Amino acid sequence: MSGPASCAEEYSMKDINDCLPNPCNNGANCTDQRGSYTCSCRTGYTGTNCETDINECASNPCHHNSKCVNSIGKYECVCENGYTGNQCQTDINDCLQNPCYNGANCTDQPGSYNCSCRPSYTGKHCETDIDECASNPCQHNGKCVNSLGKYECFCKNGYTGNHCQNVPKVLIKPTIILKTAISVLEGFSLLSVPCHAEGIPTPTITWGSAINILPSNARQIAHYLVFDNVLMANDGFYMCRASNEVGEDIQVVHVMVNEQLLQSLWFLILNHPLISTRPSRQHFAPSISAPSVVQANYYTPVNLTCTVTGYPVPNVTWTHKYQQNVIMAFGKSLHIFQATNATEGVYTITATNDVGTSKADVTLEVVHGVPRITNPPKSSLYRNGIDGNFTCQADGVPKPIIT
Repeated sequence: MSGPASCAEEYSMKDINDCLPNPCNNGANCTDQRGSYTCSCRTGYTGTNCETDINECASNPCHHNSKCVNSIGKYECVCENGYTGNQCQTDINDCLQNPCYNGANCTDQPGSYNCSCRPSYTGKHCETDIDECASNPCQHNGKCVNSLGKYECFCKNGYTGNHCQNVPKVLIKPTIILKTAISVLEGFSLLSVPCHAEGIPTPTITWGSAINILPSNARQIAHYLVFDNVLMANDGFYMCRASNEVGEDIQVVHVMVNEQLLQSLWFLILNHPLISTRPSRQHFAPSISAPSVVQANYYTPVNLTCTVTGYPVPNVTWTHKYQQNVIMAFGKSLHIFQATNATEGVYTITATNDVGTSKADVTLEVVHGVPRITNPPKSSLYRNGIDGNFTCQADGVPKPIIT
């Protein structure tokens, strides 16, 4: 006859369900076992009770220095520029977007690209045109003009060479041709005072006043001193300076401004009905008569003249074709002190009164000295294969080229 069962025997007869309550975390399934339990973890978790999140980035699955972002049961690679793929394992061809400009060649590189620029371009994308003039390659104040892959030097008169490096063999100190005095009426809309200078190399012209500062309504345009709306304060002396590598010349012109008030009063007096005894005249438009062509020898003075009719007496101005906005002279004649290549061309005469305006053109042709051989080469006998030297000298204006 058996007695009561022991605790061990009772436990063995009836097992406790260890999955109640569920000891497994994060949604894991619990399986009861004899005296124990087992947790079946969901993807991304580990541990006895599935309490630990697995770090999928611990194995460094992302390539090419990309960033790994861990999440529950998975990871994501954030790729660097130039790479793609789940693990950033694929190099993108960065040249497919044509990032290089101006015909440059693109070379794909790991995660990047390189642009091989054509001559005259620079920059990461060859987007910048190289300014070949930045280094000032033109000598003796030559003007540099930049273009694609090259530059060109425009030399001052007398200098030659690709960089204007050849100094002229003949050097002439500047000589200024300038009127000593010019009279103008106050309020005149545009007064231009020319300062001509000859010399080799071509002189540089600079205008100044007695205090070296031009009035606010005055400015220099090329070799002209131009006044807008002449003021009484503009009356004074103005200095023209011409300089080159040889030396300089300075001349002074006196600009004399006459008061507008005096002329207006005199006009009123003469035209007052109680004073004036002059019979009224019919107004008619200006008419100009002038030669179409005038020839002058090189480096000699020349006068261009015209005949102008009209009433009231027209205002006559002269302008040069290449300086249309600059008045060179007033009145019926234009005096050119020395005929040169710079003074050659078309001059326009404009006559204006209250009826209308008339224009005429006069072409100045500068006649140069015909080349003349002064020392012809002499006949000589040389043996076959021996170099021979022949000398030929010539004069003329401009200096002839001997070939």
